[in-house]
Amino acid sequence: MFATLLILLACPQASAHVMVEQHGTLNFTKSGAFLVVSLPVSAFRSVEDDSDGFLNQAELGRHHSKLVSEALQGFEIWSNGQKLPLEGALFNLPSSHHGHDKSDHVILMGRFTLPIDHNDARLHVKLFGRDSPDKILEMVVERNGRRRKFTLTPEKPSASLLANAEHLRSSE
Repeated sequence: MFATLLILLACPQASAHVMVEQHGTLNFTKSGAFLVVSLPVSAFRSVEDDSDGFLNQAELGRHHSKLVSEALQGFEIWSNGQKLPLEGALFNLPSSHHGHDKSDHVILMGRFTLPIDHNDARLHVKLFGRDSPDKILEMVVERNGRRRKFTLTPEKPSASLLANAEHLRSSE
């Protein structure tokens, strides 16, 4: 997964269809957990200058530090009573087949460093869009050949990352 993240970060256009809107993945490795998630622009404050509901490359560049700051506060893993910060947060716009250089969603990629004992880890999300469809985030967590799917909303913004995980079949 780390190699994939490096490729995506090195080649922005490679992330064209990394994630479906309102979906995310959190993949655990020995060294941490890697996050890739598609979030609505409306989840962020004051990042699009023309109030059209879309973010373009120029706005992304101008407001990148604000996006990162909000992401650091908006995505948290808590383990053993300790907040684990999101590290290396990077944003990109999904590319379009329609020739548009703007999007109503952004792709967030980052990493969490985890303590050795993180069996009680919970993901807590504070970044949801304004409209009803943008207030739902479908997440998939993978760790040690097990997968857990859950839905987060403003009313239910957190979930255990390791509870009730299903074993992945070898064909998946």
